[in-house]
Amino acid sequence: MRTMLITAVLTASLSGYLQAQSTNADATRAAELIAQATQITLLKDRGKLARLYEQAGNLLPVTDPRTSSSFVISANAYYLEGKLDKAAAMLEKSVAAATARGANTETAESMVKAIFVAAAQRDAVKFHSLKDRAMSFVVHNDLPEFDRIRILRQLTVPLAASAAPTSNGR
Repeated sequence: MRTMLITAVLTASLSGYLQAQSTNADATRAAELIAQATQITLLKDRGKLARLYEQAGNLLPVTDPRTSSSFVISANAYYLEGKLDKAAAMLEKSVAAATARGANTETAESMVKAIFVAAAQRDAVKFHSLKDRAMSFVVHNDLPEFDRIRILRQLTVPLAASAAPTSNGR
C-alpha cells in the first residue's frame, strides 16, 4: 500500500514536471509515455516498458537528457527479455544522444553497457570493437577523474572476468 502511494506520488510529480518542461507535441507525448512507463514494474511487463521508453526516446530531441536515459532503460528491459539485438540498438542510440549533448560520462557508461550486451551475444568482433572504442573515448575525452577511473576499471577487470567471447558465434 505504501509503495503504491509513493509510486503514485512520484508518477504524478514526474509527469507534471516533464510536461512543464515540454515545449512541443513530441516532447509532451514523450513525457506521457515516460509517465505511463513508470507505472509498469520491470517484472510485470518488460516488453511494454521497453517499447514505451524506446518510443519516448525516439520522440525527444537528442539534446534532451531524457533521450539517452530513455534508451538505456529500454535497453535494460530488452536485455532482460532476451532481445539482445534490440538492447544493443537502444544502447547505440543512447551513446549517440549522450554524445550529441556532450555528456561524456553518460556516453562512456552506455558504451560499457553495450560491451556487456555484445558479450552476451557472444559476438567477439563487436565485443572487441566496442571495448576499443570505449577505451579510446574514456582516455581521449574530458571526464571527471573519478568517473574516468571507475569506467576504466569496468573496461578492464570485470570485462576480463566476464568470459569475453572468443568466436563470432552465438
